Amino acid sequence: MVSYNININNKSGSPTAFCVFTHPPKVDSTDSPTIYTNVFQKSHIADSDDGQANFTIDRKVYAICLTSSDDLKAGTNVQTSEKKEVIIGDYTTPASIVQATYHDDSGDLDDPVPSTENNSPPGGFVIKTAGFKYPTEDNFCIGIGTRTGGKNIPLAVFPAKPNTTYNIFPVTKFYVTPAGSYEPGDIIDVKAIGQSHLVNFTGSGKTTMNIDFANDGQFYPASD
Repeated sequence: MVSYNININNKSGSPTAFCVFTHPPKVDSTDSPTIYTNVFQKSHIADSDDGQANFTIDRKVYAICLTSSDDLKAGTNVQTSEKKEVIIGDYTTPASIVQATYHDDSGDLDDPVPSTENNSPPGGFVIKTAGFKYPTEDNFCIGIGTRTGGKNIPLAVFPAKPNTTYNIFPVTKFYVTPAGSYEPGDIIDVKAIGQSHLVNFTGSGKTTMNIDFANDGQFYPASD
């Protein structure tokens, strides 16, 4: 499966590490959950002049679940407890449906099963939660994850409610930003970051994007 690639040329004059996170996915349900996006890759420190940071983003999509003893807010680090690779529905392929359960203070995912109809939901997959006592004391969450650097890292998560169906629609829009103190798994507040740049592969026909990080602290399409 082809991956997406983001290459950042550091022309800022200062050694800089970068990180990448996803645009929030669309989630359809009766719940209307708050969606939290996570840093999922962090680069090495790119040299101050013409150093480069490179990100490779796997196109595989995983349903995930996790718990967090800390409140879900910017800066909280969360890590995937369990993942299941899923299939995104289209006009020829049924979407995956994953059952999520919560018991004994931990979450669990059943193996995916195909939807009974193709294109249901189109461009997405489904997580269905079983019954459990709500709210949970340790913030039981479900969402989308990826595998990077040999680790299972959340892309976007949200609190799960019992007996609820969530239609989840992954996106191919990502943000890059100077990493600062961020680490993979950290929840990030897009609106609070001044130096971020949207990298949108949707409908572009591209699998690689090249970006310059300039000495004014801003990102620009890479110059030839």
